[in-house]
Amino acid sequence: MVPLAPPGAESKGELLLNELIFTWSVALPPLLFTLLLGWKPIRLLWRARRRQRLISGYGVARLNNVVLEDGIGGHKVLEHILLTPDGLLVLLPRDCDGALFGGDKIDSWTQMVGNKSFHFENPLHQLDELLAILHYHLPGIPVEGQVLFRGHCRFPKGRPERLLLLEEMVGQDRRVDQAIVPVLEQAWQKLQGQPRAEKVADDPVYAVSATRLWLAAMLVLLTVGWLGWRLL
Repeated sequence: MVPLAPPGAESKGELLLNELIFTWSVALPPLLFTLLLGWKPIRLLWRARRRQRLISGYGVARLNNVVLEDGIGGHKVLEHILLTPDGLLVLLPRDCDGALFGGDKIDSWTQMVGNKSFHFENPLHQLDELLAILHYHLPGIPVEGQVLFRGHCRFPKGRPERLLLLEEMVGQDRRVDQAIVPVLEQAWQKLQGQPRAEKVADDPVYAVSATRLWLAAMLVLLTVGWLGWRLL
């Protein structure tokens, strides 16, 4: 003979089930909204940190946003300078997607994204200007430079020299045990003493992403607090 449930047991079970349904019905919408809100900035943040790791691993040491006088009364900012056993390496970052067309001596390059075309100044000219400034401050020091394209781009008609794609830096870690000669160490110390420019986001989405990350974090904390209060 099946024993009968004690009086009120069924009603208590239904009450607990209703409370669980109510608790999660309140918690799930903000959790889903948090996922929607935070996915893009988290993805951008991951990409930015991965990019920074790849750049830093391309040299023994790294300086960012170094301000140098250009010798004619102005100043230039060198965004990335890397110390390598062979000398100094200047990386000039550029964000471009799509198909790129250009050459060493062509003043205006073309970017094709879908059916739209855009024109921009040959970045190698700016790179040469930055290298000349660095030579001016550090005569006799070996200096090289490359334009670093950080977007998803390709060169259907051939790629000029001194260009580097971000994905090509994967697995190309240049941190080696080879000693840095004293003259390079002295030059690096001189660069370390130069002023730095304030970091300015080159893409407004990063500022928006920071706000969205904070909102997502606050929603998570509030939701966790709600669940803890209801379930514990």
